[in-house]
Amino acid sequence: MKNSRLEEIFQTLDKKERFEVNKALRSPFFNQRGDVQQLWELLCESKETPNKEEVFAKLYPTGTYEPQRVRAVMSWLMSIIEKTLIFLEVEKEEIQGKIALSSWYRKRGLGKHFNETLADVKVLQEKKGLKNASFYRESYLLEVEAYAFDNVNRTQKQNLQVLTDDLDMAFILEKLRQAVIMFSHQAVYSTDYDTGLFDMILQYIEKKPHFLENIAISTYYYCYQSQIKPADENNFQIFKKNIMEHYLIFSQEEIRDLYLLAINYVIKKINKDKSQVYTQQVLELYKKSLTEGYLLENNILSRFTYRNIVGAALILHDYAFAEKFIYDYKNRLERTYRDSMFSFSLARLEYSRKNYDAALLLLQKAEYRDTLLALAAKTILLKIYYEKDEFDLLDAHLASMRAYLKRKRVMGYHQTNYKNIIHYTQKIINLSNDKKKNAELREAISKEEILTEKEWLLERIESVKISY
Repeated sequence: MKNSRLEEIFQTLDKKERFEVNKALRSPFFNQRGDVQQLWELLCESKETPNKEEVFAKLYPTGTYEPQRVRAVMSWLMSIIEKTLIFLEVEKEEIQGKIALSSWYRKRGLGKHFNETLADVKVLQEKKGLKNASFYRESYLLEVEAYAFDNVNRTQKQNLQVLTDDLDMAFILEKLRQAVIMFSHQAVYSTDYDTGLFDMILQYIEKKPHFLENIAISTYYYCYQSQIKPADENNFQIFKKNIMEHYLIFSQEEIRDLYLLAINYVIKKINKDKSQVYTQQVLELYKKSLTEGYLLENNILSRFTYRNIVGAALILHDYAFAEKFIYDYKNRLERTYRDSMFSFSLARLEYSRKNYDAALLLLQKAEYRDTLLALAAKTILLKIYYEKDEFDLLDAHLASMRAYLKRKRVMGYHQTNYKNIIHYTQKIINLSNDKKKNAELREAISKEEILTEKEWLLERIESVKISY
């Protein structure tokens, strides 16, 4: 049974899901086989997944081992688990269930029940408050049912205009959403996509500007425009204003994606222009999305996001927020990287506060499984040794970093970046009284395209006291 589909799905079930599967297995509607119930109990009780021979011996102690019999009972159990999960998912989407129920009432000609169910759907939609593609898609399906009912019963004027308007809105919003996701993905992975009818939809929106009065359409439209025309910040400001003021009209998943797109836009600006205005903007977006819980997936915060938030706070010297965040969100990190990322972040904070000894202790006690995090930690160590005038230790450390880069085979951008950091740090250590050479070094560092510590290195050149 190890590595079977049944084992894989069983391991992912949470406490509530296991409770519901157990209820289904005890219901004659779902299950009338005792061996299926026994197999479930065996899985729940076993510390390690039993093999097929062990399952057979437990379920059929007097029989001769038959692998096909075990496969059959595994298949029946899988079927019940899947039906339970389908039920739980449908139960979450109450509106979809009500629309399906309205279809049943319509087919049976139960007009009163049908109309009450449609009214229930509209109340549920109002309660949810969404005005995204899902809302218009549900409204369209509702109108389809109403049209089908009225077409048979001829009770009132048919609703074809409302039906087609809802379909248009659902389609336009879905295409806009997919376009911004595809464009973002394309920028990262250098992949070209055929966006189909999207260009026609853009032209249609621009010919009928009343569409931009709809907040959901406006949000996705200006999000897309900010991606393809990043220099025009007016597009981004409208997009940002919409998501910060009208976030409730989107689903949790959608608003999370929109916030990440906004954050990525500002991070690109920061990479080109170190202005604190952009850093302030990105920290504002991070704080808002943290407060609303948008950055958590399955209650986990990405270690990369954790690191970026700390970095933005430190650039702005918002040490109080940085410290509170580091501690508050430590347990939201993946367990594998939790301790190392926590220690690394505290070390960055202490380094920024010029508490170099405290930073050293934090860096030295952590174990880094992530190569890039290890290199970032080594870079802080490099800077501490320099600040403390520990040049013998710094020489040895630079040699160690070179060896680490070769041993780990760090590729591409990161290889170039850390090689440059090592190279230019060594150059600064060896600064002479040659005014021309020092000016040339300053210029070389300034022109280097891949160098994350450029600002620190330039400051070190300026702070070195050389007698001319």
